[in-house]
Amino acid sequence: MSDRHLSGGSQTAGHQREGLLAGVVFGLMFLVLFLIVVSASALGLNWRSWFPGTEHFTSLFDGVRKAANSVIPLMFM
Repeated sequence: MSDRHLSGGSQTAGHQREGLLAGVVFGLMFLVLFLIVVSASALGLNWRSWFPGTEHFTSLFDGVRKAANSVIPLMFM
């Protein structure tokens, strides 16, 4: 009984680490893409055509969030 409890605890810890890692990767990608978008906007470039799925967002933060969500899976292919 205690063996099952210990293995279940390690799986939970593993899931927590994976969730933390996913949050860190998303945060880093969001920051990098945000800096790219702000720089491109300051130069007057149309950055929405660079990232798939961001064409219909009017908010800068929504567009960057969508870009981060679409670029992250490409990193792990």
